[in-house]
Amino acid sequence: MRFELGNYLYKMEQLEDSVDAFRNATRIDPDYAEAFSRMAIVQTELKRYAKAVENHLEVIRVRPESSPAYYNLAVTLSHQNKLEEAVDAYRQAVRLDPENIYAFHNMGMLQAKMDRPEAAIQSHKQVIRIKPDHAPSHYQLGKAFIATGNKPDALDQYSILKSLNSDLAEELFAVLYP
Repeated sequence: MRFELGNYLYKMEQLEDSVDAFRNATRIDPDYAEAFSRMAIVQTELKRYAKAVENHLEVIRVRPESSPAYYNLAVTLSHQNKLEEAVDAYRQAVRLDPENIYAFHNMGMLQAKMDRPEAAIQSHKQVIRIKPDHAPSHYQLGKAFIATGNKPDALDQYSILKSLNSDLAEELFAVLYP
């Protein structure tokens, strides 16, 4: 009942009240993973990242094999600019779900931001292995190749992007030839 109330309040954009409802649901059942998860998502929207991380960790305590729990934790950690911890959480997410293209993609984005283009290349290659037409990863892969000085492979990504997403292809071209 409290969980449903929390969802209703969230839909009504009464975020503070929805957090209270989810918190009450977890007091009644301290292993209510869905309530902790929803509370964490709302806390993230409210930019209460430390509280959101606590809630994500409760989900992981209850469901240690939940790839989405690690994925959501990584998203929140990245909002806190805790990039190394976020990458570690994405690694856990893909360990539990090796087909999670969103975790691989986001991990690659963070690795690029951390000036680790070789690691970013590997992450984006995993996305493309799973979903060959994932244009954002072809774009990011091209940028990572540029960062390593590998212009020929970046041009290959540009060629692929032309048929997938012409806007991203042009953006990559602009990075290749500023």
